[in-house]
Amino acid sequence: MRNVTHNSITIVLVISILFFFSQKDPLNNEINFKKKIIEFITAEDSREIKKILSYYQFPILNYWNKKNLSKNNLKEIYLSSWNKNEFSKNEIQNIKEISRYQYLLTTKYDYTKSLKSERINSILSDIQFTFNKGGKITSIKNISVRKINKEDIFNHNYTNELNENEDFLSKKTLLIKSSLIILLILNLILQILYYFKQLSDKKKSSNTNSVKRQELKSNKYNYKDLKYEEEFNKLLKEEEVKKKQESTKYHYKKLNHEENFNRKTEEEKLKQREEILNNVRKQNAEKKRKEQEIKENLRRKKEEIKLQNEENLRKRNAATAKKQQAEKAKIKKEKNTNSISIKRVNFLTTHIITSNNQYPIVRKPIYNSIIRSYRKGRNNRKGYKENDLYLAILKHFKKDFDVLDNTMLAIGSGTTPYEPDIAMISKGTKNIYIDIEIDEPYAGVSRKLTHCYPEDVNRDNYFVDRGWFVIRFSEYQVHHQLEECLHKIVKVISAIDINFKNHRFFNNKYAFIKTEDCWNKLQAQIWEQTNYREKYLNHNFKPFKEIKKRIDTALTANEKLEESLVIPVTRSKVKKNVKTNTYTKSKEYQQKKVTKPKVTYQQKEFNSNNYSIAYLIEKAISNDYTIEMKYTNWNGESSGRKVSNLEYTSEFLENGYEYKQHFKGYCHKRLEERSFKITRINYIKILN
Repeated sequence: MRNVTHNSITIVLVISILFFFSQKDPLNNEINFKKKIIEFITAEDSREIKKILSYYQFPILNYWNKKNLSKNNLKEIYLSSWNKNEFSKNEIQNIKEISRYQYLLTTKYDYTKSLKSERINSILSDIQFTFNKGGKITSIKNISVRKINKEDIFNHNYTNELNENEDFLSKKTLLIKSSLIILLILNLILQILYYFKQLSDKKKSSNTNSVKRQELKSNKYNYKDLKYEEEFNKLLKEEEVKKKQESTKYHYKKLNHEENFNRKTEEEKLKQREEILNNVRKQNAEKKRKEQEIKENLRRKKEEIKLQNEENLRKRNAATAKKQQAEKAKIKKEKNTNSISIKRVNFLTTHIITSNNQYPIVRKPIYNSIIRSYRKGRNNRKGYKENDLYLAILKHFKKDFDVLDNTMLAIGSGTTPYEPDIAMISKGTKNIYIDIEIDEPYAGVSRKLTHCYPEDVNRDNYFVDRGWFVIRFSEYQVHHQLEECLHKIVKVISAIDINFKNHRFFNNKYAFIKTEDCWNKLQAQIWEQTNYREKYLNHNFKPFKEIKKRIDTALTANEKLEESLVIPVTRSKVKKNVKTNTYTKSKEYQQKKVTKPKVTYQQKEFNSNNYSIAYLIEKAISNDYTIEMKYTNWNGESSGRKVSNLEYTSEFLENGYEYKQHFKGYCHKRLEERSFKITRINYIKILN
């Protein structure tokens, strides 16, 4: 048996040694590309140009953004970079294998222009290396470059850890091989020793058998009774039987000892099982107790929540009942008393200049006029430029005015209420209420003529008699002179409130608004035929479905009281009992068929008035377009430039800039390739 085990062990050891020696060591491959990258980076840091160039396979297919570089070209790039920065250092953070010959290097790059300066700039970059089969670099691509944040964590010992791992693996494989060889040698020595021992035992046994035979032969002649050889054989058999009996006795004793041992082990095992079962029972009992406690707690919490909800509901019902009672009492009080709060114009308006038939139109109320209250809600669709003016007024006047685009003044039941485009309600002590309107000559979809003079006079008189200012702008003015429109509003308010003379739009540079005469129906019809609005807005109107809401236009008690106190100075004529679309169904507007020339849609010109500068540069680079731009250089000199063959440049990354902040191209003014910073472009246009 021992020979068999020794032989099997020997066979296993021999097979394992052959297997390990036949396997190629992964650390001793033909080329270690990670080690190559580390050596290349250290050569760059030490600025050994000959050593650096020895790592490349020329011509280089790709070097950052440059293609097909020769040895001299690459040398010039390195030398120019070193001239710009006296100190530079790469700290490797990670090397990731993409494929057999491609690796991604993550490095922290520190650099400074002068060693005297204390400031060291740092960037984090991902660079893709491509090798050929000979281990030479054929391409280096920049994947990403960014500035370092405070949250970034760096590994300062990556190269040391990589070298330590490689050394450890090589030592490990060497140790395994040497240990297998030693075990094989020891096993062979043991087999040889065991073989010699067997030989010696055989010799001893043969000697003892011969001695016994001689003793028995001598006894044969000594004993007189033993006359024949049969008796001699009997004696030999008896001796053998005695030996067997002795061995069986020893065997039985051994068996008894083993039975006692087995019985004890079984008893111990049974005790252990009982202990484990007891522990499990205790744990189950504890679990059940805890589950019951949790269930009990949940039940109590549910009961508490239920009681709390009932209490909250009771309180809510009591509060609603109290509120209803208070509302009822308030309504009764309003019915029984005539002392309702009425607002009046509490400032003089004689010094405010007005205009009636030329935009911008300004209409003013008189001192001590009743101010009609407004409601929130709107049914009419907003005009095309209404939202732009609303946002501008909200931005610059929200501190002193409530700026609303969803108000109306109810006239009475069965009539359509007047809805200001934009309402400005003063927050101060002066009761300034302003209705701002934007007038268009015709509707964009239905082509209906609108705001033809003097059809809005009656409506303006209604607002003026009820304490409201009316300021009307034409859509053309709002589209082309938005700041000047805001100046006009500030000028009207500053005539009442002196504090508004400090407003930024009170400046004289916004005072020159281009006036526009009010149009009549004939002029509006001509504009509608020639698509006047579509041309100056550069917009085509699309059909839409207008949804009408149900609005209760009946006057409240407060509004009735206000109307009873109105003195119509301008003798406004209010339409009464006119059937309107207040309760009609939703109306769908379709394009009106008129004999007019088709609106030729002009594509937006690709310039910085319509698109962002970054988008236009991206478009010009991707499609190889030529651009025309107004550019301000670092001296502050502005000039027009025509540039072609655009592409992004990475030459300023070392100075702390990000990728795509600079581009280069052929400048037709300087007649050479120049680099430009995107943030210095004032205006840009794509030519082709």
